[in-house]
Amino acid sequence: MKKLIRLSAPIFLILLFVSIWLWQAQTTRADDTTDPTAYNPPSDPFGVYIHDRVNLKGAGEMAAAGSRWVSMNIYWREVEAQKGVYDWSKPDAMMTKASQQGLQVILTVVVNPDWAADTTCGPVNDLPALVEFVRRTVQRYSVPPYNLRHIAMYNEPDNAFPEHENGGCWGHPNPTDPRPAPGPTAYANMLKQVYPAVKSVNPEVMVLNGALAYDYFTYPDAGVHDPYFLDDVVRAGGANYFDILNFHYYYAFGYRWDDDLNFRDPYNEGVEKKARFLRQELANLTGNPALAQRPIICSEIGSPSAGPASDQQNYSEHRQAQDVIKEMVRTMVAGSNPVIWFMGVDHPAFERSYGLLRSDLSPKPGYNTYALLTKELSGATYNPTPGPFQGPHTNFGQDAGGYLAEGYKFNVNGRVKHAIWKLVGNPGIVTLRTSVSGGIFRVVDMNGNVSFVRDGGTGDQDGIANSFVTVPISLDPSIVEDMGLNTPTPTTTASSTVTASPTATRTQTPTPTRTPTPTVTPTHTPTPTATNTPSITPTHTATSLPTSTPTATPSPTATSTYVPLKNRHYLPFYLR
Repeated sequence: MKKLIRLSAPIFLILLFVSIWLWQAQTTRADDTTDPTAYNPPSDPFGVYIHDRVNLKGAGEMAAAGSRWVSMNIYWREVEAQKGVYDWSKPDAMMTKASQQGLQVILTVVVNPDWAADTTCGPVNDLPALVEFVRRTVQRYSVPPYNLRHIAMYNEPDNAFPEHENGGCWGHPNPTDPRPAPGPTAYANMLKQVYPAVKSVNPEVMVLNGALAYDYFTYPDAGVHDPYFLDDVVRAGGANYFDILNFHYYYAFGYRWDDDLNFRDPYNEGVEKKARFLRQELANLTGNPALAQRPIICSEIGSPSAGPASDQQNYSEHRQAQDVIKEMVRTMVAGSNPVIWFMGVDHPAFERSYGLLRSDLSPKPGYNTYALLTKELSGATYNPTPGPFQGPHTNFGQDAGGYLAEGYKFNVNGRVKHAIWKLVGNPGIVTLRTSVSGGIFRVVDMNGNVSFVRDGGTGDQDGIANSFVTVPISLDPSIVEDMGLNTPTPTTTASSTVTASPTATRTQTPTPTRTPTPTVTPTHTPTPTATNTPSITPTHTATSLPTSTPTATPSPTATSTYVPLKNRHYLPFYLR
């Protein structure tokens, strides 16, 4: 009898534990009206950062322009001002509005409560409380109708100074100090606790590192970001505790990612080079080559339409519209999905006007260009071919100073489209190859004007149906579509504009594919620079455009020969 009692006691305790666990699971899901179900993530990468967390000002307009993703912040201090007491009213309203617009959210945790940390942006003293807050956040919002699938921890955590923070300050203020950096180590330890907590609630939710600024370094730039932050996080064991590598790119600091030797090579610099470097750095630091293929997201990329004179930049709304296509296409090619434009609406407190909409929600030219891009490249797949780097790129001529033009090829619903633009000088023409002799190209400029060019027809300089067509090209980007032998109505349509309609709502509630979370904007001032991606030896030639009126021409399936990148381990090379 005693033996039976000894055996039954542990069984009783196990049954009691299981019962309590099941009861807790039911009660913690008390607010959920539905269980998690399979979701359909947005197929398009186009996203935007919205700073208004109360009314989501501009979210409806950006959804109408083709945004499928939105990056927003959740303030820990707002939800849990007092430890253990949660007020979800603000994030509930924010997440509900995003869901109503059909926007998939990338959510970044920012702003520590006073009771949990010494600063609002850096290491926390009560790590279990942070882990519990993140766990509850994922539990609450990873179910319908919100379907959260991406959560990031702090924004630009590589910042080293609380007084300069944009949502994070875990960096080491003196990277030349040989002692271990306490902030990055604390960040790695935080990820080690947060990651399993998130996965225990919903394994489909992707954990992102807080987006790295990885520019304007404390050394040697006398800036604010720790150049060794990623290295120290990885060395402290943090590499296995985030699913997506998350970073920001602003062309104000593109000089750090410029091509070697003063040779204009847009395929080996800018956001593409930064993305490649960060992935390779992750692989090098861990000794795991597979990490060079870890998913990435550029959760902030932008271009202001106006800013202070002290920036010494020729900001304009026209330049911003050019950059919408250039920078977003380059970031897509770098492998980022989604690509988050910073930002939707001008922020009244910012010196620089990054928004595609003005504060009164009136659209800038860049808003219409964004809508054009999302329409033309909806469903697009960048078409890589075997070679040392991703490609193929549209092949353009070079002169002694470098490339004359830049272009990228996409497959869109069975057709080939190229995003192309000239890099320097006056408008010109470029020769592209059609998929069939006598084929037609549809050319859409960044203002929405459409024209057509037939191989051997009017506008094709050689006048011969030989599968090569001349297409007009300028500093303003265009989308060129190979239409084969389909005959369009060859009328030129005036530039199209999208009406920003805040009430526009989408019925679809997306749920993402792996991707990171963006957030707060930097205090840096941008200056656009060309981006990276391997260069190709051209079959097309860019020449000065004569006085003749150009007509659009197709985008080819040209054979590409890659010019190898001058390999270098960029940042550590000059720091070590």
